[in-house]
Amino acid sequence: MHGIRRWYIPKRYIFTGLGFFALMILYSMRASLSVAMVALVNSPEKTSLNATEKFVTCSNLLNYEVNERNFDFQGVKYDWDSTTQGLIFTSFNYGYVPTLLLGGVLSEKFGTKWLLGTSVLMSSFLYLLIPVAASWGSNAFITIRVIAGLTEGVSAPLLTLALSNWSPTSERSRIVSIIFAGVPVGMVIGAPLSGFLCSIDFLGGWPSVFYLFGIIGFVWFLFWIILMSEKPEGHPSISEEELLHIQRGKCDKPQTNHEVPWKDIFLSLPMWATCIAMTGNIFGFIFLSTDLPKYYKAILHVNIRKGGFISALPYVVEFFSLILCAYIADKLREWNKMSITTIRKIFNSVGLFGFALCLIAITQSGCRPELIIGFLCLAMFSNGFLYSGHRAAIIDINPKHSGVVCSIANAFSLISGSFSPTIAGLLTESGDTLENWNKIFYITSAVSIGCGIFFVIFGSAELQSFLACSRRCYVPKRFIVAFLGFFGLVNVYALRVNLSVAMVAMVNNTEEKANVFNSSGDECPYIIERDDDSTMDQSNLLGEKYDWDAKTQGMIMSSFFYAYFITVLTGGYFAKRFGAKLMFGAGVGSTSVLTLLTPVAVRWGVIPFIVVRALEGVGEGLTYPAINTMVSQWAPKLERSRISSAVFSGAPIGTVLSLSASGLMCKSEALGGWPSVFYVFGAIGCFWYGLWIIFIYETPDEHPTISKEELFLIYESEENQLSQKDLNIPWKKIFTSLPMWGVLFGHVGSYFGLAVLMTELPSYLSGVLHYSVEMSGLLTGLPNLLEALGGMMASYVADKLISSKKMSVTAVRKMFQSI
Repeated sequence: MHGIRRWYIPKRYIFTGLGFFALMILYSMRASLSVAMVALVNSPEKTSLNATEKFVTCSNLLNYEVNERNFDFQGVKYDWDSTTQGLIFTSFNYGYVPTLLLGGVLSEKFGTKWLLGTSVLMSSFLYLLIPVAASWGSNAFITIRVIAGLTEGVSAPLLTLALSNWSPTSERSRIVSIIFAGVPVGMVIGAPLSGFLCSIDFLGGWPSVFYLFGIIGFVWFLFWIILMSEKPEGHPSISEEELLHIQRGKCDKPQTNHEVPWKDIFLSLPMWATCIAMTGNIFGFIFLSTDLPKYYKAILHVNIRKGGFISALPYVVEFFSLILCAYIADKLREWNKMSITTIRKIFNSVGLFGFALCLIAITQSGCRPELIIGFLCLAMFSNGFLYSGHRAAIIDINPKHSGVVCSIANAFSLISGSFSPTIAGLLTESGDTLENWNKIFYITSAVSIGCGIFFVIFGSAELQSFLACSRRCYVPKRFIVAFLGFFGLVNVYALRVNLSVAMVAMVNNTEEKANVFNSSGDECPYIIERDDDSTMDQSNLLGEKYDWDAKTQGMIMSSFFYAYFITVLTGGYFAKRFGAKLMFGAGVGSTSVLTLLTPVAVRWGVIPFIVVRALEGVGEGLTYPAINTMVSQWAPKLERSRISSAVFSGAPIGTVLSLSASGLMCKSEALGGWPSVFYVFGAIGCFWYGLWIIFIYETPDEHPTISKEELFLIYESEENQLSQKDLNIPWKKIFTSLPMWGVLFGHVGSYFGLAVLMTELPSYLSGVLHYSVEMSGLLTGLPNLLEALGGMMASYVADKLISSKKMSVTAVRKMFQSI
């Protein structure tokens, strides 16, 4: 037993080690690109000659040993100017920032283990694809970088939340600093190793940089999944002593309310102070990590192999600074000689002000590489203080929601910091001169000083009062279900009816047909003579045209409903068996994806188009039974009419929006005319699906943040209290129930007329009354708008009649159905 205890490795140390290696891998990837970029871009010798003639780029350093030529590098070369290179570097942040914001929310909802593991895994996979993307051109390269940013953006908030779970308060500075030491170590390894790989013929020269680091990321993923648990209390082999130590060390008490207090967070000055401080840090860090190899090559004329090692030297210094500062900060905290806020402000000030002073000193160093490299090392030594400054303060001010706060801070700082490579590219476009590079150093210094002053004035590391969301900011969860259910049906009907208008633009209507109609006297010829913008003119409808007769068009329109009928019958069973949330989301999500594919299917021919429409019907057939089940589970009896009407008013509203917007899009040049109808509505549906999956739960009792009062209100009626465990559906009783058949025939009468109006009215208005496509869409949507208003008014009256008990529920339903 004592032998086992002696060999016990604290699980928080394993977490710290794996967190360190995660950041090391991610930042090795980033650093390697800045070195590899020098090797994969053509740099004509005339640039060096011009520099020599002007005597402004340290021509005294141009010597036989140090200066390098691009033909010494292995791999294909590309003619990308400094602006294109700046775009490639910056594009990563365009993807990184959106998922940074999302990462905090996802970390609170789904935890950190699998999300962080998947983030590193996907980044590694995309890194392996970079050589292929580069061969396709700069646009493909930029696209891969944007996607890599999307996958990697969640890593910082996820790691920050994991830190708050695994680090005792007394060890927080050390654990934070050790994990974030992976950043400089990654730069140390990435830069020189990339320089070496670029100059040898291993796997084609510079492509080997991306292959190597991509494979290392895959290996890390396996260790992370095998060795880590979401929280200390969930680890199967953690000791009781360590668990108590981690829990005892936390100053925040466990909260029963998991609601993120967005309003209080965004109104918190200490939170914004961390954002501003991080901006100063990130702006300088991005500049050094992306442009330093270029500076070494263009100004100091250091070859890429030597440049890789020299680029790494400041990060070696930063690594030792991180560890030293963490130890000192934790000791100061243990001694209680200073408040935690004072400690964070001192370390943050040394970090930002020291960094800025070193960059200013570089501008006064002329062409002396020893001085320049020395000041860069001092700058990065100062940077090490920041991890015991604002970086640790993010967790101090709100350990519970540290993932969300980190998301906001990182997103804000990266939006600002992403301008750094672009500014460097623009300032050096006219030439790599000392004057131009000094401007970049001055700008970076000014940003650091300004951000440091803001943190000194407004920064804090004290636990903030917004840990728990107040009652007044509580949003009833049934209203969120109703709101997203409403927009779900908006999407359902928008995706269903957009083809009715688009079909008019897709199909050729020749003048000969119009003349035949006119001669018969049956097609309202007096309307054709009307000269205004509302009349039909197909010449301004954009997109490819197809010669489909009325029978083919009818088959395309009907194919949706043939398949729809199948899943409408089985949708109720699937909603009961697999959950209404999953079925409704899957129905809208799959239809949205198929809608995006519609223009491609149309180009392949009528049969693929019909197949896609039929599959859309299969997806949408699940939606109505599923949303009915959701409403029955979430709507209290006395609010049922209102919630039902609010949700189902999405149908006419979706019809109005789709018909009106589709007509306008068919005339626009966006995405080629009528195809934009399918691209826009498909993309909106996919976005809605993401919100539905994140915010909605199957039943009220499964929701982690629902209040007891709301739960009691929903389950107040006897029918809502029935056990959900019995999944046996009484088919015989259902099919022998006369009221069920009464509801069925009432629905048939309603839906038959509705289907005719939705699918055929635009063709009638354009073909018979000769209205333009956009006017047909608007006129078709008008009755649906009135239907939505009528539904809302009727639901209020119906609920009032039921709650007043002046009429039975059956009498109320019959009266409104008859009207």
